[in-house]
Amino acid sequence: MSSKSQELVWAIVKKTHNKLIKKKDFGRTEFSTERGNLRNINSYKYTGFRNQAVSVHLDRNNKLVVRKSSLKKNAPVKRNDTVKHGLKGYNKRVGGIVKATQGSYYRKDLTMAALQRHSKLHDAKRGERRKAQAGKKTAETTIASASN
Repeated sequence: MSSKSQELVWAIVKKTHNKLIKKKDFGRTEFSTERGNLRNINSYKYTGFRNQAVSVHLDRNNKLVVRKSSLKKNAPVKRNDTVKHGLKGYNKRVGGIVKATQGSYYRKDLTMAALQRHSKLHDAKRGERRKAQAGKKTAETTIASASN
């Protein structure tokens, strides 16, 4: 695969890869669920099959993981460079994403997509925390009213 151009490989697999989801409800839109695809759009620009792809996701401990593929084509185990950002704060995480994409001259065009993905993940986790806190408060008030 390393001897063929990325455009040729994409032309072959773009309509038939196993991560493709076709939705007729939305005007025959094609979505893709591979890990390196930040927008989940089935296009060459955002695909995770390219040699230079960026993925942003949360691990089990809710730490931000920024993974970018390097050009070590002959060593698949070492192909991904992974950077984990802890729970230090939103701005530090954003700085880490910008540093991984723009700061290292990697893929400047994916910076905004990666930041939007991080923002959505952050908002989703924040909503889960609020629901959990609300559940604790209602449980406490129920216990307190039952004991009276």
